[in-house]
Amino acid sequence: MMTFISMFALPRTPKPMILGLFLFACGLAVWAGIEVIARCAETFVPITITFFLFVFICLLPNMRPAYVRPVLGPDWFETIIQAAIVPSAWYGEFLLMGFLLPFLETSKNVRRMSYYLLTFIGVFVVMIALQSTMVAGPLIEKLTYSYYITARYISLGDFFERIDPLIISIWMYGLVVKEAVCLFVFATCVTHLTGLSDHRLIVMPVTILTMIGCLWMFPNLAELRSFLTYTFPIEGMVVQNILPTFLLAVDMLRRRLDRSPAHA
Repeated sequence: MMTFISMFALPRTPKPMILGLFLFACGLAVWAGIEVIARCAETFVPITITFFLFVFICLLPNMRPAYVRPVLGPDWFETIIQAAIVPSAWYGEFLLMGFLLPFLETSKNVRRMSYYLLTFIGVFVVMIALQSTMVAGPLIEKLTYSYYITARYISLGDFFERIDPLIISIWMYGLVVKEAVCLFVFATCVTHLTGLSDHRLIVMPVTILTMIGCLWMFPNLAELRSFLTYTFPIEGMVVQNILPTFLLAVDMLRRRLDRSPAHA
């Protein structure tokens, strides 16, 4: 976020100021509670879906289906595996929803809605990838923010164009909601570990630590790209997929042992 805003929107604004204001908004949402975060997400999702569908439709004249060929070429299996590594780490962030389940009034349709949500996210990601590929073509591998760059191609009647400020605004809103959820989960975990009575007591320290970590780990775009390409897929696979699956298996085994006749 900090690098993106500094590159395209506020190049003269210091990065710590951009990151500080962003995390300040996230910290306020966490301080207000999970209901405020949920209301923000409830408002954000319809706006995002409508806007991205609008961008997709407006870019249809600029799309060339020939750019997606060949589909599943000679090394199709290796291509699929390599292309699935990074998105699998993104999908691992779905684990955060498990920390929000205790705050639901009823968990009747949670599993079914989770399946619907995963399917929708998959379709959404495929649409964005197809849009960027069919518009940018061979240049896509050289673009850092391909969706943002391709959206600049929109021009309707020579009067409706340059919608990139809207993309930045909506993307920032979505990132505030996402980061607020991450901070809320982090604060909740620390609250349970330390035995505190309220997560609001550690919202400020957690937010400050997050800002320090971001400035230390990602001082520039090169460090960020290196992390997302080489470190994050492995880290996400272990932390967000392997460890939770192992804990789930242990919990299921313990429940079966507790229900066995020997423990009756």
